[in-house]
Amino acid sequence: MNEFASTVEEELAGLLNGLNINEFLSCTKDLGVGFTPLLRLPEEKNPYDEKGIPIFIKKEYLNFGESQKSRPFTVMHFYNIVSGGLEGKDTIAIATSSKFGLAAKLIIPEMRRYFQQRGVEVPDVSLELYMSRKFEEEDPHILSRLRGDGTRIMECSNGWCPTEQSDRGQEVAMVKEIEKYLPNYRAYHQHGDSLNLLAYSLQLAPEIFYQTSGTVTHYLSGTGTCGSLVGGGTGLKMLNQKVKVIGLIPQKDHVQLGLRSRNELRVSRFFSDAEKMCERLVEVSNVGSWSRMLELWEMGVPSGMTGGTYVHGSLEMAKELYANGEEGVIVTLIPDSCEDHENLYRRYFPGILGRAFNKDLFEELSAIAKKERDDHVYSLRNSSSQLFERIVEHWSKKQA
Repeated sequence: MNEFASTVEEELAGLLNGLNINEFLSCTKDLGVGFTPLLRLPEEKNPYDEKGIPIFIKKEYLNFGESQKSRPFTVMHFYNIVSGGLEGKDTIAIATSSKFGLAAKLIIPEMRRYFQQRGVEVPDVSLELYMSRKFEEEDPHILSRLRGDGTRIMECSNGWCPTEQSDRGQEVAMVKEIEKYLPNYRAYHQHGDSLNLLAYSLQLAPEIFYQTSGTVTHYLSGTGTCGSLVGGGTGLKMLNQKVKVIGLIPQKDHVQLGLRSRNELRVSRFFSDAEKMCERLVEVSNVGSWSRMLELWEMGVPSGMTGGTYVHGSLEMAKELYANGEEGVIVTLIPDSCEDHENLYRRYFPGILGRAFNKDLFEELSAIAKKERDDHVYSLRNSSSQLFERIVEHWSKKQA
């Protein structure tokens, strides 16, 4: 095991000591977060499947909270509740490019309900989101969903995604400063808090491992906050050190919402971790990302832009394995669905793909995403889950 892996594992182990894992997993099941299914990319989309290189995509848009960001928010909020981190607090401040904020808005009241049903009082907190002004200009629908119910949005003159980079990090910097000077605020730092990594190593990684019966050989994720990349990669390597982790990074001046290019990430803590962990970082163009997203749409999968990036990178990985005479089992994610971003698609489809945006297809896919998610959340909340039981068993043995 290399020095980097052992250091990250030690840090995550320290966080686990302060967490009742069975109670946490029960909470996530009650919320409808996690335990999402894998979809095998069909042969007509993955010509390397019949060559012994299947690609599995994990449908993270089915989480309650509507994206993979539900996982880190749930861990952070649960951890703060049980550790007393919210005592004396009335506001949670978050820097977000929308999905982490949406997860927060939806999960906060549901987690309060969960604890109150068990006799635990949870402070009634409001939500303050720090976001780019570009959303008001180019993607107002998501802002309309985030506003209301006491949620406040503070706009910054940055690019799409918050970043630690000094000249583009207004949202992150403001959240950090607010927590210093306003004692009634608690900031959730997805860009630097190791609880972000814990969310994926604790739950996502063992889910993938057992869903593939331990056969996963390559795990691909992207450079957003790098939480799913570093956390999921660390968790999988703890289960099988031979798993190879590949990072996917968007081109400069990208339109791949939720991801960050090299110039946006060069001083980010988790990006430096990703560089140490990954076999390599593969750059994906806007055309590659959006073309694969459209292919997913055409097969009825309501992927967002990032899912297109991840599937493109996975197909390139399969192509390389086949060229080298190797086999493998590739797993990647669809972090969120196409919902909420009609304005962005309408604006950028012609320039990136050379074709008009299909509103009817978009609306059909949005309806599919909502129904799939409603069904998944209802089933998880109200029925037994073999995957849930397997993950509980996994951690019970680890802690015995």
